[in-house]
Amino acid sequence: MAPAQLVRADREKRIRGILTELEAQLPAVASSRTPGILLSEVEKHVSSFPTASNPLAASRCEEIDSAGTTLWNLCTRLLRDHEPDSPKESPVILITARVLAFLLLNYAYENGEGAAGNILRLMKVGIKAAKSTLEQKDTHLSVKVLEKVAQYEKALQGPQPNIPLDDVEDRERLCAEYFVLRTALAWHQKQFDIAEHMYKNSRSSERVLNPHTAESLADVLYEMGKDLLESQQYSMAVKWLERAYEVLESQELDMLSINAYELRNSIIQSSVKALLGLQDDSSLVKARNLVSLLENESGDKLIVLLLKLELLSASTRETFDSNSYSDVLQRMTRIMSLSDTNFKTIMFHIRRLNEKSPSLACKALEDLMRLRILKMDKEDWVEKVLVTRLWISVTQRDSPEVLSSLEEFFTMIASNVNQPIGATATVAAHTASLPLVYKI
Repeated sequence: MAPAQLVRADREKRIRGILTELEAQLPAVASSRTPGILLSEVEKHVSSFPTASNPLAASRCEEIDSAGTTLWNLCTRLLRDHEPDSPKESPVILITARVLAFLLLNYAYENGEGAAGNILRLMKVGIKAAKSTLEQKDTHLSVKVLEKVAQYEKALQGPQPNIPLDDVEDRERLCAEYFVLRTALAWHQKQFDIAEHMYKNSRSSERVLNPHTAESLADVLYEMGKDLLESQQYSMAVKWLERAYEVLESQELDMLSINAYELRNSIIQSSVKALLGLQDDSSLVKARNLVSLLENESGDKLIVLLLKLELLSASTRETFDSNSYSDVLQRMTRIMSLSDTNFKTIMFHIRRLNEKSPSLACKALEDLMRLRILKMDKEDWVEKVLVTRLWISVTQRDSPEVLSSLEEFFTMIASNVNQPIGATATVAAHTASLPLVYKI
């Protein structure tokens, strides 16, 4: 046997060995938090998987294809059984093993007499494998898979007389999905020029972007825009978020998944914040239009009211509208579900209002206490609102009637709270109220 054949025989023997181990151990290891040595072995085989073409007998190609199919189906079944809350939480070993399965299928195809119709099957598998690796942000594995898929995409652009007419639409859809993944990969690699090119390629197949593909592309573009927003690259964020919105709007909304509605709202929310970050009048107008659109569709939802507060707080030449800000806070007080997070949110905005109009901030605190908090068993919230109300009274600038309004506030609390105020709040209240003595 020639040296090259010996090397190949040894390599195939080792691959058969790891496949046997995976079939026996994968179900248990997938449920373990420490996949340990098995994961290392799979990663080693993926990393060193042969790339050179070596023509094989048809029987050997069928054997390798069968082994790859069996491993792929096992991983897919285990991923479904696992059902994580987020794809990012899928067991790494299952994602890596699926890449190995794809490489086996590709190896059988490249080294045999690959049928033209089989390209579509391999492209579907490759796209699924690449998507899983991107969800894990494993760009190394993504590149390895997408390099193979790129060859399929290139082959599909040429004459394909053996592909049935029914598969033509599938071909165009898969090519579009490939460019969606390439756009995502370029973004993860911070290669925005390549992301731009791949995005345009994906949109060149717009006529065949089905709802699923369009939603996937919009999700990628949204994540890109959100990432740019978080790094305060507002102009770039606006561009990619606008594209995300356009992709979804190009579809019939009732044909998209349930998650598409939330994705669209998230795109609008991030777009408003990015536009406000630009701090110019035209961007402010666009942001207002988006919030108006969301309000017309959703009504007094919390997200709409929070965006209205962001608009009112925007840095512009216009005078801060304290009354409008107060009106939005009143609507929030009435409709929002009060959780610890939402309580902190509304208190933050009341303190922001205090910077412009202490009297309206006091009224907002009184409404929050009277309408919501006193009806709930939340002593710590009562104490925080009380201390904040005292603090505002101490520093109040726009109303001389500090003591009378504060006395009414104390009376309201005393009439509705049976438990004594906690020690921490008592000390804070005592400290805050001392300056009031000198105002008498």
